[in-house]
Amino acid sequence: MGEDSLTQDLVCGMMLRVDKVKATYTYHEKVYYFCGMGCLERFKKEPDKYIKKEKEKL
Repeated sequence: MGEDSLTQDLVCGMMLRVDKVKATYTYHEKVYYFCGMGCLERFKKEPDKYIKKEKEKL
């Protein structure tokens, strides 16, 4: 992803610029981006829940 690319925080749904994210986490060899530590911690407790929600949107 380029620096000006957008991504979505899977926990709160906020759209984020990749170069401005507050936290990242690698899970099953994929990097996820978060608006802050609160969303990151929620994701870490139940990552499959948030990944499943995202896949259902597709």
